[in-house]
Amino acid sequence: MSSAKHERILLIGWLFIVMLPLFFIRFYQDEGLYLYSAINFGKIIFPRPPLALVLIHPFSLLDSYQLFVWSSRFITSLFTLFNLLLIYRIVKERCSEKAALVSSLTFLLSFVTLRYGARYTLEPYPLFFILLSIYLIERNILASSISAGLSFAARSTALVYVLFYFVYALKQRKSSIALTALIPVILTVLWIWYVKSIVGGLSPVEYNYVSQLAKHDISWIVTRSLRGWAEFAIAYPLAFFGFLYSLRSEKNKDIFILTLPMILALSGVYGFLLNGAFERYTMIPLALMCIIAGKPIVEFMDKHGLKMRHLVAFLLAHLLVLNAGVLLISETGANSIYDFGFWYDAEVVNILNEKASNEFVVGTPHGAFVNAEWKYAERRINEAISLNPDWLVTFRAWVKIEPNNKLEVYEVGPYILIHSHPRGYIKEYVEPTNFGFNKLRK
Repeated sequence: MSSAKHERILLIGWLFIVMLPLFFIRFYQDEGLYLYSAINFGKIIFPRPPLALVLIHPFSLLDSYQLFVWSSRFITSLFTLFNLLLIYRIVKERCSEKAALVSSLTFLLSFVTLRYGARYTLEPYPLFFILLSIYLIERNILASSISAGLSFAARSTALVYVLFYFVYALKQRKSSIALTALIPVILTVLWIWYVKSIVGGLSPVEYNYVSQLAKHDISWIVTRSLRGWAEFAIAYPLAFFGFLYSLRSEKNKDIFILTLPMILALSGVYGFLLNGAFERYTMIPLALMCIIAGKPIVEFMDKHGLKMRHLVAFLLAHLLVLNAGVLLISETGANSIYDFGFWYDAEVVNILNEKASNEFVVGTPHGAFVNAEWKYAERRINEAISLNPDWLVTFRAWVKIEPNNKLEVYEVGPYILIHSHPRGYIKEYVEPTNFGFNKLRK
């Protein structure tokens, strides 16, 4: 089968399992924060790399909240498609067409791609620039270097990749041209410094290492890291074990310089340590593992007489097992890996638009799309209640309401909207429960 047919297969697969579901998947918590930041970019700024927000900001001119969400998701899904095709082309050039199809299917039919490949999360954007820089490195070192630098402009963790990109360029005696990667890096650092100087806030490094990881001792970090990687092996077995097997190969040393540091850097990401391998943070390491894992997977298939249909059957069966796991452990009402239910989000926003005008809303990001004062609380329900809001919007499983005739309560799918009018009764009658996103990680 030719490369063109392989890419058509990947395109059709992306269309049905990434792009089409974007209209129906439920609002992801951080997705709401990123959308809020993109809408208000310029009015509200944070000391973070801005590229992914700038790309989406023009769609904030759309009148409809739903159209804006869907547009941002469509752009993100396109970047996921580009990443899928770049994995294919990188592996095809390094190994074979069969290995390229195996690598790209392993990425496409993965938990993280189904769950986050179309939601407006940041990871698909730096991943695109990382993969593009690898693809172009032997074609156009100047374009490759600029792409490497742009990965940091999209996500702060990509700075690890940029540093080792220079190491690779030095070994290839291309370091002088590779220094052009510093242009977007320096501009991004200047942006972060500028924002901090006028509005304050924590830079990505300060937030991750000073504000979060510093709260925990080394044993917590090591234990959580080992647990996270064990989950990674369960979530992405072919990529994980194929990558480990490839470490013995001398032929992969050049690509390891570009991929291994970014993979290992996952252990230093607080979100990974806190929430585990089934979060969006695994997308970049998974893609980089897939680049290298394709060849050993093909060798295993050839040795045991396995065909491509067997690979696809395994990947789909694995997703069904993970889907059952989601249903068993979710405490926020997730109904599948995708977690369908955008209609619930639309209803929550409609209720708030109708009834919460100019009031104080605390909780999930839905309040960001309402003409109201709004504060995000996520799982910090004690803090949300202490703020004594007019509205508390959260998951039903996260709160307990004592019997009373003072509060208006609206239940919408997995969400609960609690209204106190006048203010003061939420603090009196609502208390948090011992619930989290899932039963394994409170």
